[in-house]
Amino acid sequence: AEEAQDGQNIIEKLKQEWKCKIPECVGYLEIFTYNKMGATWYYRICSDAPRCKNRTLAQKYDPNTVKGIVKKPTQ
Repeated sequence: AEEAQDGQNIIEKLKQEWKCKIPECVGYLEIFTYNKMGATWYYRICSDAPRCKNRTLAQKYDPNTVKGIVKKPTQ
């Protein structure tokens, strides 16, 4: 159970680190990855979307340098 708590603490820390900067918004920015021209790209989108429209510009994704919470694909 201690490992699960550590994981939860890491997630909470990341949520604080990537807290949405829009006033009144309670969300945080999640990483959304997609493929473009044979490379993986990403942008960060607010977890409170579609209510909050905050997002970043797309950039090439490098899992070794890009930190944050990756958005789970919706089914």
